[in-house]
Parts: sequence; structure tokens; C-alpha cells
Amino acid sequence: MKRAIKKETKAGNRDFRSFLGDEAMRKEVNIRKENPFQLAEESRFYGERIEVETVKQSFHPSAFVWRGQRYVINKIIHSWPNSGYAKSTPNKRNWRLRHHRNYFVVRTDGGRVFKIYHDRGVKKESPRVWILNEELFMS
Repeated sequence: MKRAIKKETKAGNRDFRSFLGDEAMRKEVNIRKENPFQLAEESRFYGERIEVETVKQSFHPSAFVWRGQRYVINKIIHSWPNSGYAKSTPNKRNWRLRHHRNYFVVRTDGGRVFKIYHDRGVKKESPRVWILNEELFMS
């Protein structure tokens, strides 16, 4: 029986993957090599709320409105969930202190690349918001 493999992601989350074979590990390494953030020459942080249109029966974004302008998403370059702790979290960590976000790196019809995320909140009553985190300037 194979042991569970524990890996540390760049965001600081621990992702426990059980029963991964060699082929699955090679695919995981290749995905990390094609990290879109390594291709970005620079980025500009915004951290602003946006209104997002999603694909029906899915939470994947198809367009968003930011500062009164609508951007149509042509491609989702990369996406990942993040349920880690904030950097300011005290030493005694509790699951209630985790953030629950789904990140997307998207290319718009104008060729601009943005990193956006869907903050699902901590409780069921928490507001679900979309945030435009930053714009990436690709080489």
C-alpha cells in the first residue's frame, strides 16, 4: 500500500494527496513548471471588488465588470483552490480562521491578464465576493 504524499504549495497550504502514482507526480511537476506567474514580468495590485458573470451550473468566470468596463474572459490560464491561513493568523490555528478562495488567472478579449478570486467566506452567511487581485504583465 502506498503512503500518502504530503506536499507544500507556494501559497503555504498543505495538500494531502493519497495514492499518487509516478505518472501523476510527473504531471504535477509539469503543471508547476508551466506556472503563469513565472512568465509575468511584473504585476499591479488592485484588490478591488468586481461583478462576475459565471458559466451556468459552474462557478468559472466568463466575464467581469471592473470600474464600469466589461471584460470578456477568453481563457482561464490557471486556477486553484486556496483554503490556507492568512499571514497574520495567530500561532494557534483553527479551521474557522482559514480563508476559502478559488483563484483564476484569466486572459480577456483585449489580451490583458488578470488574477481574480472568488472569496467563499467562512460561514454560510458570509458574503460571497469576487475580487480582482492583480493585473499580470506577461512577457
